[in-house]
Amino acid sequence: MKINCSVPLLTLNSENTLERCLDSLKDFQDVFLLDGNSTDRTLEIAKNFGVPVFKQVDTDESNVMIENFGAMRIKSASLAKCDWLLMLDSDEFLSDGLIEEIRNNLKKSPDEKKAFRISFWPIIDNRIVKYSFAQKVPYIRLYNKKGGIHWNKNKPVHEKLIVPEDIELMDMKECFYGYTPDFKKCIKKDNFYLSIARKKFLTGESAKGKRKVIFISVFKNLARAVKISFVSFFIYVRHGFSHSLPPKQVWRYIRYHIVISYYRFRQLIV
Repeated sequence: MKINCSVPLLTLNSENTLERCLDSLKDFQDVFLLDGNSTDRTLEIAKNFGVPVFKQVDTDESNVMIENFGAMRIKSASLAKCDWLLMLDSDEFLSDGLIEEIRNNLKKSPDEKKAFRISFWPIIDNRIVKYSFAQKVPYIRLYNKKGGIHWNKNKPVHEKLIVPEDIELMDMKECFYGYTPDFKKCIKKDNFYLSIARKKFLTGESAKGKRKVIFISVFKNLARAVKISFVSFFIYVRHGFSHSLPPKQVWRYIRYHIVISYYRFRQLIV
């Protein structure tokens, strides 16, 4: 019997990882793509798995990149046929143990006011990264849309779920995995996200009445960069480099938070 759960996937030229992702979702009732008019084998792979494809935007233009991830997550949730939604990206896949854990939990018809956090293991250069500054940090990945959890439409990048206070958070024991692209592709992706953030902070969102919030954001992002540096240093001392997040990937995250801090600071003075 299929798992009574919807799994929307946002895709754009995802042929390298999509097959592994969809293969891990064969037991789920409702799996579909929300695609940016890919020009590689993404649509062919979806067809082979019998997975329906919807357009992210109403255009025939090829290779359209998402400019507001929060809004796109809202659209994907609106297309879901099941009440329970599993949030997964096209470069991620479920472990066999996690599939069974999800099945067993949803068989019990859990309260719609429950949500499940799931840990993530990145794969870089065909090896699992066991130690990083974000080691096994669980995020909400499985929730019931009737419980009041919804996406923040004002978060164009690093989309965030808004969780009502009466939601009971549960942690799953098993995990899922995700492929990290090569370093150049990661930087390209980061730069795209930063361009969206820059547009929002420096040309869209006014600082009027928000100076305290913005000031706090500047220091929070700087503090995150410092924390990532120190935690990563001690991870390398304790565990070495072979199964730890590579230093250049650590630098990616430090760079990202420093640039965001700079944009937020600029927002205060423009």
